[in-house]
Amino acid sequence: MVDISKFLQPTEQLSDTPASRLMKHIGDASALQGAAARAAHMADGALQARTAIEAIERQSFGAIAQFQAAGSLAEAARMTEWSREFSQLTSARIADIFGPTPSVVQEMARLQSRIQEAFAPLRAIGEQAKFATGSLALAAGGALVSERLALASGPLVTTHLKVAAFAEATSLLRPGALASKVAFESLLGSYRTRIDLPQSFWRHREVRREVYREAEVDQGLVEAKPTDVVEIFIDSGIAEAGRQQGARAVAVLNLGPVEVHVAASQPKVGAFRVIDTFEVYLREFVACRLEAVAGIEWLKHRAPGDLLLATKTRRKEALRRGESFAPLHHFLHLGEVCSIILRRDNWDALFGEVFRRRERLQVDIERLIGIRNPTMHPRSIDAVQLLEVVATTVRLRKDIDRDGPIDADWEQDW
Repeated sequence: MVDISKFLQPTEQLSDTPASRLMKHIGDASALQGAAARAAHMADGALQARTAIEAIERQSFGAIAQFQAAGSLAEAARMTEWSREFSQLTSARIADIFGPTPSVVQEMARLQSRIQEAFAPLRAIGEQAKFATGSLALAAGGALVSERLALASGPLVTTHLKVAAFAEATSLLRPGALASKVAFESLLGSYRTRIDLPQSFWRHREVRREVYREAEVDQGLVEAKPTDVVEIFIDSGIAEAGRQQGARAVAVLNLGPVEVHVAASQPKVGAFRVIDTFEVYLREFVACRLEAVAGIEWLKHRAPGDLLLATKTRRKEALRRGESFAPLHHFLHLGEVCSIILRRDNWDALFGEVFRRRERLQVDIERLIGIRNPTMHPRSIDAVQLLEVVATTVRLRKDIDRDGPIDADWEQDW
């Protein structure tokens, strides 16, 4: 029996990915298989050995069934497949996808190496899963594996590779790594959703296509459906797979302690949920950090003066409507939270080392504000905007998470 015990220790690279949980599931099943073998070796007589093996096999199949029901086997196959595909990209293919600039090719090659290091344990465990579960378990997950991998071998293969590169660069490399920036821009080009986009942009697909073409948005993304993008979110590792709604996939994003579900059947609702939850997440992060240095009345001392009056007015109106009492910072809007972060004293003392680039932070917040308007009104959003929401919040969330945990009580509002 293959010894995989050395692969069962959590690693920093896998700490915030589904892989760590998968490793535990398969480790449990493998341990039970090993116990069965030891029982056979140590039992006194064939009958006792057979009895011991059967008892432990029942436990083993129970453990296997638990992670099989959660889709872990299918997840293992997808992630090892992505690891293999990316690790086999040639320098020429990298240059074709992400640009021929030598520094870009070198950075993406470095990302390949980091992915190989991070996923080597998972590849080994994937092989162990086949040994531990046998053909019955693999057949149960096989249909889902085939369905998921169809995108990776179809017309969206380049888009898939770009999204996966962004996901892994954001997860594995240092904050602000070139690979993350290159992958993000390879998808969206110079495009960003703005609040001043004309009505014709939202009403007419051909107008949007022309805007995307001029901004050099990834062509596969322009032609994709939201359903395709949600599948890619799951396959790339940006999101986990949720319970499917019929034949439609559901991606699950983690924002602190809160899980946000993005259903392929309701992309506009999903986009709104992501932005709304991220607004609360960012607001509580700012409040936690400023309260630590300026006290409970930080809004009075560390925010633009007009915001204190604005939040007091909003709270008074909310109480008049019968809403529960809440701290003043709960009544800040997303753009206002950004203005607090960018205030010079706050940026220099607290937030500059978190977000690093003022302009990028401001642009990212403007993206979310620009998209929120159509999500709150009778307009649709397409695959480009759905990816823009998710990719933007993912990289901002990574910046915040690296700064350390915030007060976990904020998820009680959800």
